[in-house]
Amino acid sequence: MGATGKIGPSGPQGAPGPAGDTGPAGANGADGMDGVDGAMGAAGPQGPQGSAGPAGADGVDGAMGPQGPEGPPGPAGADGTTGAAGPPGPPGANGPAGADGAVGPTGAAGPPGPAGPSGLMAVYRVAVENDQGLVGNTISGTFQATAIPATLTIADAAPGTYLLTWYAEIMRTSAGGGSMFFARLRDVTQAATRGFLRDGPGVDNGPPGAMPSDTDLFQLGDILPFSGSMAIWVAGGAQTYRLEYALATSASASEALRARRQRITLLRIE
Repeated sequence: MGATGKIGPSGPQGAPGPAGDTGPAGANGADGMDGVDGAMGAAGPQGPQGSAGPAGADGVDGAMGPQGPEGPPGPAGADGTTGAAGPPGPPGANGPAGADGAVGPTGAAGPPGPAGPSGLMAVYRVAVENDQGLVGNTISGTFQATAIPATLTIADAAPGTYLLTWYAEIMRTSAGGGSMFFARLRDVTQAATRGFLRDGPGVDNGPPGAMPSDTDLFQLGDILPFSGSMAIWVAGGAQTYRLEYALATSASASEALRARRQRITLLRIE
């Protein structure tokens, strides 16, 4: 076989063939770059007004503004109705006393009143105030009065009821030791004892010479009051009452008992 010859020139294009079936769509290509913004077009005509929206919520109250100038006074209002009367006020202070009026005529005498209670019809008393001592062996086991006795004597008492009262202050001295001591108011006329005192244990003895006064705050010695009262019937005539004192036993020649402010009173009451 011989060598292939040169390719000859292209012949004329033949007539197109019939269209083939459409092939499958190709894959989308990548997005191209954004183009440059075009110029803004002219404003279009205004559209119709929309309907009113719902009312918005109330806003927060604003701060109070400064007070405005006072306005001119308004016209006077009509009188109101009269209120109810208030409660009475407190009474006022008393005014000064007025001048005394003229003395009126004497009125008629009233009927006599009832008889009042009977007053004291008679009073008898004796008081021996001075401080007196009684020697121990002179009042040992026996009653005696002081040297100046507290004796009330009535020469002729009227019959009636009387109030009899008595008082004395008594002190046992160191010379009396621990002996029991006694005091009595003796109704000599009736041979009866109207008042009686008996003491001894636990009593502090005082000095023999004198009883302490109310200003002797630190001096030893208990001072005992002997007092009493009673209503008695007196048949009349002479009457005698006396304050008397005694020790249970004492051999002392010194003042073992002392008494002062001895008083007896007899008051007729009916």
